[in-house]
Amino acid sequence: MNANREMNCMKLAVLAAGLLLPGMAHACTYQLSYSYTPVAATGGSAAVQIYTQPGCVWSVSEGFGWLAVTSAKRGTGSASVGFYVTPNNSRSGRTGWINGFPGLVGGSGADCFSRSSQGGCQPTPAPTFRLTIAQYGR
Repeated sequence: MNANREMNCMKLAVLAAGLLLPGMAHACTYQLSYSYTPVAATGGSAAVQIYTQPGCVWSVSEGFGWLAVTSAKRGTGSASVGFYVTPNNSRSGRTGWINGFPGLVGGSGADCFSRSSQGGCQPTPAPTFRLTIAQYGR
């Protein structure tokens, strides 16, 4: 009887700690199905799978005119992110990437990646994951 009461107290303490410290109780990790892909000079579409725990928020961005994310740029939990690479008509190859960030929160007028205890957006953190895309030249 005494052992059952102690076990119930321990379960209650663990539950209370999880409610009081949600960041520690729900740590998010992010992983891609692959992190590097070569693309032919003719271009084309492809997709990469993001693996994370349910409830973990992420967003992706690209900064190259020849590379575009064609699926949702943000989501929660595991998902597939599609992208399109335009044809490369030059002789030289090109390299670009899609950056992934954790915990995107909608800000006022711009994306906010984290909020300070005083409120307001914090600078964009370093990418948590990155898909590198290398395209061949003609």
